[in-house]
Amino acid sequence: MERFGTKQYAAIKQRLTQIMNKHLIPAGYEFQRVQYDFDRLRQGKELFDRNTVEALKTANDNNARYELLQRMKNGRSSGDHPRRGRRDQRSTENGDQRD
Repeated sequence: MERFGTKQYAAIKQRLTQIMNKHLIPAGYEFQRVQYDFDRLRQGKELFDRNTVEALKTANDNNARYELLQRMKNGRSSGDHPRRGRRDQRSTENGDQRD
């Protein structure tokens, strides 16, 4: 659009820049925050679905909790309670019944 409507084109460009600075950039920031919040919610749901909180509460000792947290950190499934399976198996063999 050389030599035709250069002033109008400059005014349109300026308005678009103002709109971008006033609305689009802040909206992009807000969308990033929403995405971050949603990702954190999803991660919490995954922990809830895997009974991670319960596994941490009922772990035999801090070493078992540490192992569970390390597996979560490394992206591996938490599975059952750490170390609990061996202990429950031994207790059952000795005649103890656990619920």
